[in-house]
Amino acid sequence: MIILSKLFDTNVEWWKILLDFYVIGLISSFVLRIAIKSKRILMAFFVIGFLFLLRYLAALLNLSGTLVILDYVLNWLPIVIFIILAADIKFALESVGRSKSKFLGTISASDNTKNSVIKAVFNLSSSNTGALITFEKYNNLEEYSEKAISINGEVTSELLENIFVPNTPLHDGAVIIRKDKIVCAGAYFVLSDNADEKTMGSRHRAGLGISEITDSVTIIVSEETGHIQLAVEGTLITVESRERLEVFLDSFIK
Repeated sequence: MIILSKLFDTNVEWWKILLDFYVIGLISSFVLRIAIKSKRILMAFFVIGFLFLLRYLAALLNLSGTLVILDYVLNWLPIVIFIILAADIKFALESVGRSKSKFLGTISASDNTKNSVIKAVFNLSSSNTGALITFEKYNNLEEYSEKAISINGEVTSELLENIFVPNTPLHDGAVIIRKDKIVCAGAYFVLSDNADEKTMGSRHRAGLGISEITDSVTIIVSEETGHIQLAVEGTLITVESRERLEVFLDSFIK
């Protein structure tokens, strides 16, 4: 009723209402773009939202003890999260400024790129040559590529195989592919803390680590066994055949 009364109120300054909605929309869009740049930041938003919901329910049910604890947590939580996620927030802010044209639906890799990667991966696997190949999706990986060796070349199986030749400077790092270009080689990711260090090498921990904090898809070729695995959303998926890898790439990379 209040909204309806305002609609017919001749004293309402409509330009202020429209400006208000516009500013709210800009802020919401900016916060959302920052959140989708990092899965850890997005998770932090969910945690804060969940705690506010719990506080609302506690107030509704008059749970005084729970209210005291939640108020204390909510007072300090933003500061704690900011300290823990300072690097992620800095990177997300920089990415928002850089990626003016990156919106959902614009990131893709052609069939030629996927086929070249598949060919290289199985050639590397057959010779037990270790490899780490990461497809960038919506989360920008500039933080890692700017510290690596710039390539900016077309994706070909020959180039990928040459990059991972053993005992060369780029062998141990990761290749980052953006759309149909090899952006860089020799990139180093933060190692996952959720992996068993005794059974998993640094290459697998790096692939798992980048998949935990971004939406990237990483192909890992084991140097010891030649086995191929995909790191997606903090999970390792074993790939047994070319057909399976093709299906996975078509599913995860549109």
